[in-house]
Amino acid sequence: MQTEIARLARHVLPPALAYAVAKGWVPAELQQPIIEAALAVGAVLAALWASRQRDKAR
Repeated sequence: MQTEIARLARHVLPPALAYAVAKGWVPAELQQPIIEAALAVGAVLAALWASRQRDKAR
């Protein structure tokens, strides 16, 4: 399940951020750092969520 969440994040976040840059909502020079930070934070949050779901099932 974590693999699917990570794959979804990698396929949704960059195009969404590219759209935000095209609209002028985010400066272009911040696009890559924001993507990297969001993927790192998202991976940690997904792992934490999966861990809590697993603990609830016990």
